[in-house]
Amino acid sequence: NKLYLDVPFWKVARPIIYNYIDCHFMNFICFYEAVDALLRKRKIDIILTNQDLEGYHKLLTAVGNAKDIKTIEVLNKGYKALGDITHSMGDYKKSVSYYKKCIELLSGLKDYSELAKIHINMGVSYFELNEFDKVIECHERGIELATKAGNIRVMAYGYSNASEVYALKDKLDKALSYANKAVDIFYKLDEKLMIGLVWMNYGII
Repeated sequence: NKLYLDVPFWKVARPIIYNYIDCHFMNFICFYEAVDALLRKRKIDIILTNQDLEGYHKLLTAVGNAKDIKTIEVLNKGYKALGDITHSMGDYKKSVSYYKKCIELLSGLKDYSELAKIHINMGVSYFELNEFDKVIECHERGIELATKAGNIRVMAYGYSNASEVYALKDKLDKALSYANKAVDIFYKLDEKLMIGLVWMNYGII
């Protein structure tokens, strides 16, 4: 890294990765840092605007066969970003497939908070596919994992999303219970937008 102190690292990372994507990197740590830097700098809104998934696919291909824990972290970032992007583009089946890759990668790491977020994102994609049983399954698992992690914000998102689906399935007692749990947490966190959305759930109930 000392060679690049006067240059933003991501400007160095981009040509390294694109020009040598098929080469063997002797210094894996430098390769990891380059990939990580490029993933962080490729903002999702830019990707959405340009519908440019090629960069992410190249990165994922480049590290796909590596087993190092750091590589798993990089791959998870990439697959999660791809899941978010393809969801925003309306390709919900593909977004689900990317979220499943994240879950597979992280299943042995006990990163409960990250796994909870991914399950809840996947539940939102299933909602758009009208697969409501899978929506509930994802959100219930997300709530369980977020509880293990002590991440009350993610718990609240799970409760709020699941509440809406329980209401649509006419399980009103469950829907009301979850809406109450969600709104209590959002009031504690002072998340006004989410408080409003939960009150919309009350309207459905």
